[in-house]
Formats: sequence, structure tokens, C-alpha cells
Amino acid sequence: MRKGTLATSVSLTICTALGAGMPAAAMAETAAEEGATRAADHSPADIIVTARKRAENVQDVSESITVVSGESIDTLQIVQPSDLTRIAPALTFRDNPIPTSSGFAVRGIGTSTFSSTVEQSVSTVVDGVVLGQPQSAASLIDISRVEVLEGPQGLLFGKNASAGLVNIVTNTPRLGSLAAEASVTYGSDGELRNSGVLNVPLGDTLAVRIVGFRNRTDGFIHNKFLNQDYNGEKNYGFRGKLLFEPSDNVSLLVSADYAKDTSACCFSTTRTLGTNANLANFFNLYGVIPGPDNLDVVAGKPFGTYPGAPLRVYKGVSGQLDVDLGGRELTSITAYRRNHYILDFDGDQTPLDRFDYNGGDYDYKQFSQELRLASPAGQTVEWLAGLFYFRSTNDVFFQAGGRLLGPAPLPLVVAVIETHFRSKSYAGFGSVAWDATDALRLRVGGRLTRDELKARRLAYDLPGARPGSSAIIGSVAGDTTETGRTTNFSWKVTGEYDVAPDVMVYANVARGYKGPGLASSGIVQPGVDPIIRPEKVWSYDLGIKASFLDNRATFNAALFYEDFTDFQTQIYDTSTNPP
Repeated sequence: MRKGTLATSVSLTICTALGAGMPAAAMAETAAEEGATRAADHSPADIIVTARKRAENVQDVSESITVVSGESIDTLQIVQPSDLTRIAPALTFRDNPIPTSSGFAVRGIGTSTFSSTVEQSVSTVVDGVVLGQPQSAASLIDISRVEVLEGPQGLLFGKNASAGLVNIVTNTPRLGSLAAEASVTYGSDGELRNSGVLNVPLGDTLAVRIVGFRNRTDGFIHNKFLNQDYNGEKNYGFRGKLLFEPSDNVSLLVSADYAKDTSACCFSTTRTLGTNANLANFFNLYGVIPGPDNLDVVAGKPFGTYPGAPLRVYKGVSGQLDVDLGGRELTSITAYRRNHYILDFDGDQTPLDRFDYNGGDYDYKQFSQELRLASPAGQTVEWLAGLFYFRSTNDVFFQAGGRLLGPAPLPLVVAVIETHFRSKSYAGFGSVAWDATDALRLRVGGRLTRDELKARRLAYDLPGARPGSSAIIGSVAGDTTETGRTTNFSWKVTGEYDVAPDVMVYANVARGYKGPGLASSGIVQPGVDPIIRPEKVWSYDLGIKASFLDNRATFNAALFYEDFTDFQTQIYDTSTNPP
């Protein structure tokens, strides 16, 4: 939920071209970026996307895609990934107090779970790097374009995209161009946004681009007990890129980013009290009226008991090397990321300390390596082949409980679950496209994936808490180790037919896959396997893409059917005791 705002924006831009002209590679990249922008303004230029790991006109891609240019993102005041739902009809976003549980849904399908070791069904890719935790795409500043792809996309985009994918492409440094831009936006509800971009050429073959941002907004969820407001925004960050092009055939792009978020987010309000008499008493005392328009809570410790909450830190570094091998394009993308969270919240949502321990410390690291080789474009037969490796570790210190049955001096009942989770994924993938006739094209691709999981979990009582707390919470104390291994072959077959020069119909059949996971913050019970089975989907698409009036008007439509097996989600069942 977000209130509407009235905003005023002030910006300053300085651009100076140095030298007689930009190198060909930089000019091509700039043309692609500007092409996406001009298309968004309804001019004849093509909208360029990379949905199939090649630069293509979106109208030539047999996928259901929504594309928005960086210029449109600025105009529409889209400042964070959750705002993208305003421009992509099939895209929704779910906020959660635990950011690893927040994520996108495409066509109504997404992952809802409190477990930080279960990945999202809708993957997020930033500059070619798959984010194991999509929420680390903190802010949309200095963006070239965003592509929202519907349906299974794991074939070419790394891993775990069984429902769809959000592909974010940021602007790269521009050779031979000195440019600076600063922007300040002030709006209602305490909105204040600052951003700056600096592009500096360092000779003819080297350029640096630096981006910084800082965002502040007031909250709109009011805690009547503490007289505080939540669900505002408070974050800042930086991104730096270095582009080196020693020749027309070689390009190296090194990127680094850092973001810190201390926003008091993401609180929900009560629409109906049901049978919660304890909460009803406090609502009556403080004049809170449950319902769809309720924006009030009465939490005693909104950020729980863990010191340092709330805190979210995202940082990473990546390098992309592109080499032209006589028409064949070799691409290598190496990336490392780390996310750190300190999160806790008031589980009982009352001034009493019944369930004020509900979170802890989360430390996530990932390393990925992608290597792919693509044939020249425009051939009768085009192909792409690649290898992918992904490794992540996730260390979670989670505590849950409180006084449970009433106020002090009743003893604490707090269980601690420490999870040390490791995930490895190996994959080989490829695709082939064949122009059978001038109007008919056939495409087929496959991906062989091997996932390996290992987790050690220690469950015990918080020192000083009542003995046996783990059992009362519903968990079994002890030291356990779980492992899981799966091998999967996912694939996609596509047929395209041009019924007219600017009208294409297509049909897709795909078998999608999302790897296994672990219920890291859930309940450890005898006889219940904590390893969550892989999620698989059959997907069928039938679509049409048509352009009119020299590309000034387009008509795209698609029919789809998706059938998921072992869909990964988490349900909070209040009919049991404990829930």
C-alpha cells in the first residue's frame, strides 16, 4: 500500500562530447539505449531487448514482454522495483517484513514464504547477473531499460525463473563523452530524493560512470501505542562502472555497487479481528477500527528485540568480458554479491511482549559464473550455447517467542534456530533457431541443471528462557544436517510464422524448473523432510505481435496456460496449537 504523492523535480544535466567521435562499439550501445527511449515515445525506432541473449526488436521476439525505457522510468517516478507493477499489467509485488520473503509475481504466480533459503519463482537479473535474493535490486537509478518476461525463463537466464523474470539493464559508461546529471525531487508525505550521475572518459578506450542516490519518505502506517509511523523509505547507495574497449573486438565492463536500507518496513494492518480477543481489547482502547481503510497498529516493539534492526545492506561486484571471435560472440560474466540483514518484528502486534522475538541476523553470499558462445546473427541457423555455475551460502540466526501466555513476570519462551545453508547449481544450456522458410522459424532449446543443497541446523532455547521453549514453539531441539540433490532437464520449443511483413503469430511449449529449497525458519518436526521438492511447470503460449503505421502503433496479445507441480509456498495455519 502506498499513498499518492505530489512531487516537484529539479534536475541539471551537462553533456560534452570529446574528440571527433565515439568508437563504433560505444556508438552502437548508445544507439540501442536511445532506440529503446525513442520507441517508448512512439517514434518509428525499434525497441531493443535482450530476452534471448541477443539484441533484438521486441516485436521479433516470440515472448510476452513488457519493456520500459529509462526515460519512461524517470518520467513515471519509478524509483524502486516494486513500482514496476505500474507499467507491467502481469506483474505484482508482495512486501514482507523479511525482505527475502518479498518478491514479484508474474501472471499471479510468485513465491510466498518466510524461509530465506527458498528462492523466488520470478527471478531478477541485473546487468546479466542473476540475483539469488531479488530484493537486493535496491533502487532504479540511471536505468537503460527494464524487461518483464512472462512464463518460464530459466532456459537462458541462470536459474529459478519458473514463473517469469524481471531483467534490469543499467546504463554503461560512454566512451568519449563527459556528462554529469543531478536531480532533486521533493514531494508530499516527506518525500525527498537525490541522485547524481557522472560519466568521465579516460582516453579513447576507457570510461567511468558513477551513480549515487539517497531517498527519504515518511511512513503512512501509524502506531498509536508509540506514536510512530512506518512503511516509509530511508536508503542510500552507489554504483560504479568501468568500461574498457582496447579494440573493436574486445570489451570489458567492471561494475560495483553498495546500498544501505534502514526503512521501517513492511507493516501490515488489520482488516478483521476474527477471534483475537487480546488484539481487540487494545484496538478498543486506542480507537483502532479494523477494515480495508485501517492504517493503524498498536505494536509494543515494532522492530522486535534484536539489536540493530531494521538493517538491510546489499553490495556486489561483477565483470563482463565480450570478445568477437570472427563473428561468434564469446561472453563471460563473473559476479559476487553479499547481503546482510538485521530484522525483527512484533509478532503479536500488541503492547504486550507475548511474541516480540521474531527475527534475527541473516548473512547471504553468492558467486556466479556464466560463459556462453553465440553464432553470428542473421543466419539461416543461429545457435547459442553456455555453461553456468552458481554457489550461495546463507547463515541465519533466527529466534522466535516471547512471554506467550501473558505479560511479565511469566518466563520467556524463546526458541533459536541457526541455519547454515549451502547451495550449488551447475548447468549447461543451448538453443538453436532455424529459418525454415522466409516466413516460418523454428526454435528449440534445453538446459541441464544439477542442484546440490546442504544445511546444518541447530535448534535450542535462548539462554535465560524457559527450558523446553523449542518444543513449545513447535520445533525439536538438536543438531541436524540435511542434504538434497536434483538433476533436471528443462526445455522450450517455439514456432513463429509471419502472416504479413509486420504481423507474427507464435506458439511456445516449455517445461520450466525451479530448484529445491529448505524451510530454514520453519518448524523442525520428526518425520517431516525440511528439504522442499523442486517446482516444475508445463507452460503453453499462443500469441500475436503486429506493428502498424511505420511502427507507431503495435498490437500484442497472448493466451497462456501454466500447470505447476510441487509449487513452493508457505501457509500460516492458525488452526493448530501452536500455529
